[in-house]
Amino acid sequence: MRHHDPILVLGLGNAMLGDLGLGIVALQALRRSQRGTPDILFHRSGVVDAMLRPLVLGSHALLVIEARPFDADPGSMLELDGQAMDDGLIRYPSAEADAGAELARLAVSGLLPERRALMLVQPDRPTTAHGLSRAVSDRIPELVLRSGALISLWGASIPQSAHG
Repeated sequence: MRHHDPILVLGLGNAMLGDLGLGIVALQALRRSQRGTPDILFHRSGVVDAMLRPLVLGSHALLVIEARPFDADPGSMLELDGQAMDDGLIRYPSAEADAGAELARLAVSGLLPERRALMLVQPDRPTTAHGLSRAVSDRIPELVLRSGALISLWGASIPQSAHG
């Protein structure tokens, strides 16, 4: 993968399934904070996504944001990078079965970008609830801040207007 390929920010989830919609909501907030950054490709993914594999293979870095159970208190965050991300994709199954399984297959095959991270938030509400619980929604500003720092570390050219 070449450095001039984009950084792929992938929000996994379904906004109609309570806290499991976090990846989509956080992706939208991050997109607003990074407006005007040409090096970043934002993509939301759900159950079936034929574009996922080519997008991942065409990126030089990958950030995945999702609410997944990982045996912690509601709203807890877990950031995994590199091999720890690969292990986490398998250890903590995604509610978005097809997208999660495709990412796990790419990890096992050694096809994920060298620069990669998985940001998880422990869900609180059952999947039948509408909207995000307070424990999960309160984590969005921190997710955006940590994601922005990681994206910058990976070499995105962030315009000055995106910082303030």
